Parts: sequence; C-alpha cells; structure tokens
Amino acid sequence: KIFARWKGFVVNNLGHNTVCLRKNQPLGAGFVAHNRSNFGIQTLRPLVALGGLDNGLHIGACAGNQNNNVFHGWNELMTSLTLTPIEARVVATLMEKARTVPDSYPLSLNSLILGCNQKSSRDPVMNLTEPDIATALDTLISLQLVRQNTTGRVARYEHNFQRGVGVYEQAAVLLGLLVLRGAQTAGELRLNAERWYRFADISSVEGFLEELQDRSAEKGGALVVKLPRAAGMREQRWAHLLCGAVDMNAITHVSESSKSNPLAERVEALETEVAQLRATVQKLCAELGVTPSA
Repeated sequence: KIFARWKGFVVNNLGHNTVCLRKNQPLGAGFVAHNRSNFGIQTLRPLVALGGLDNGLHIGACAGNQNNNVFHGWNELMTSLTLTPIEARVVATLMEKARTVPDSYPLSLNSLILGCNQKSSRDPVMNLTEPDIATALDTLISLQLVRQNTTGRVARYEHNFQRGVGVYEQAAVLLGLLVLRGAQTAGELRLNAERWYRFADISSVEGFLEELQDRSAEKGGALVVKLPRAAGMREQRWAHLLCGAVDMNAITHVSESSKSNPLAERVEALETEVAQLRATVQKLCAELGVTPSA
C-alpha cells in the first residue's frame, strides 16, 4: 500500500547524488534500505516478503531533498522470509560447497546444478533443470541471499546467507543441513555438520536450534521448529521454516519410510563416516606436506 501511494520518492545518498523511485511503479518494485554505508534501492518481485534484507539494521531511510524536506521510507524491521523449495535448495547447496569444496567455490551454474541434483546427502532428491535454477538465482540475488561474480569468463555464484538472514555461522550451518537433508535430531545434525562446522557437543547444537526457534518477530520470527516425537523414535527432530510451515503429513510419511528401510540409514551413516575420514586424512597430509593418493 505504501508503494502504491508514494510516487517519486527522493533520497539523499549521504551527500552524493539523489536517487528517486520512479512514478507509478508496481507494488513491491523497490524500497530504500540502509546498509551501514549508504542508501540504495533494492529490487523485489511482487508479493515477496522483505526477509533477508535487514541484517539486524532498520529497513528504510529518511533523508532530505533539495528543499531539506524529510521523507520516510519503510522503517519496519525485517518480516518473515519464505523461499520456494528450489530456492532453498540452491542457497543451501552454495552454503555446503563453500565449506566442503572451497577450492572450486564460488560455483558455476553447471556445478551448482550438479550439487542441487546430487543423490547423496539430499532429502528429497531433486532433478532440477537449468531454467529452474536460473529462475531461483534471480530471486535469491534480488533478496541479497546470493551474489553473482562475473569477473571471470564464466559467471559464478556465492551465497550471502548469514548476512542476508542475519544469523550466526553456527545457525546458518544448521539451517543449511536441515534444508539439504530434511528433518533431523540434534545428534544427527552434529554428526552431519562435521565437514561444515565442528560443534563441541549436542547441547551446543540444541542451544543454537532453540535460539532459531525463539527468534523474535522483529528479526523475522522462528526459522526452525521442534517436531513432535515420532512413534518409535527416542529423540525429537527439528525442521526448518525457510519454506513456510512444515507439512506434518509429509514429515510423518518420510519418517515411516526411513524407519522401514534400515539399509538406507546404514548407507547414510557410512557415507558420513567416510567423508569424515577423508577430511581427517586430507588434514593430516596437509600438516605433513604430502599429497594424498587418489
């Protein structure tokens, strides 16, 4: 409503040139935000929440025009962030590769497609096309959750999740794992996070999860939820809320499927253990100055 009413919004860019929102622009076309050093216009697609653009600062600005009149922009704090499953998969894959394969990061579009569609460490497994991921990247860039690097011959992409959503590194790790691997217990998250971040113990994992669950509405609201204890399980699992409320029917179905397939659980555990051993060997070889054999 504010954007529909306000036409020609003039802002002084900290002593530099003024910028103006064009007249009659559609709802959600842009707003003025303060990013510690200057004011700038952020482009938004219609009907998208303003999540991820606050970084702990107030969204909006007030500045004088050439007549020293003061105009106020949107000065509410960040509202809740809602991504599509594809958008969540793309940004979480970038988060994973930044930590597990830093030598090949930022990722090209082809590498990102492979990472999103890989069969291991993914729940659910997806089969995304190049247009699917390109569309998701456009939205994530507009939300400042992803940045594009065009300095080389091939465009590459890197995430800006922590600053975009306004969370600590440990919380970002847990959210990324929940997006890529589905609902998990605190113990499973600690084990699966070994290559991303080494948590001291399960209680530290639970502490960050509880902070994400108790996140205030001013900061965007809860980003995770603790699920009811499923039948036959000793611990409660956690799920992310980046894509909106959790579908409990789907969660129950996945839980029953995994419970009836112990082989899949054993394979997953072995894959995680092999990844941890590989990381340990690489670290030892680096300390000894030798090259590990293939």
